[in-house]
Amino acid sequence: MTIWGYILEMPGRPKLAQQRTALSALGADVSEFGTVWRDKLDRAKRHATAGQTQLAGRNDLIGAVLRGDRVCVADPMCLGVSPQDAKWFLSQMAEAGVTVAVNGDLFVIEPGADTAEVETEFARRRNNFNAARSRGRV
Repeated sequence: MTIWGYILEMPGRPKLAQQRTALSALGADVSEFGTVWRDKLDRAKRHATAGQTQLAGRNDLIGAVLRGDRVCVADPMCLGVSPQDAKWFLSQMAEAGVTVAVNGDLFVIEPGADTAEVETEFARRRNNFNAARSRGRV
């Protein structure tokens, strides 16, 4: 079993240092040649498959995982660029037989488990970020 990490640097997500610290605490090797995959976006395109086409590191991670592995992310918002994209990513992990841990024990999603709770949390956090940004607080 390998513990993988995934970092998504994008507005509304935790800072890189915070994500690296969280992933390290969850057992991912955050060294230069470790087990962490990373993407950086300033903004996602607005179409149904935006994350699937823009997040090359995440796509590489999907190709690297094996049944029984674990993927850790620091925050629900780091699963993708939208709630639909996060759902797609979680479905890819379930098909591969991979457990996903989001922010430690906040969410642990076993293959085939219901993902509605984490999708709802993603949507809530994105709405909060968008509201703060529209009010000039971010």
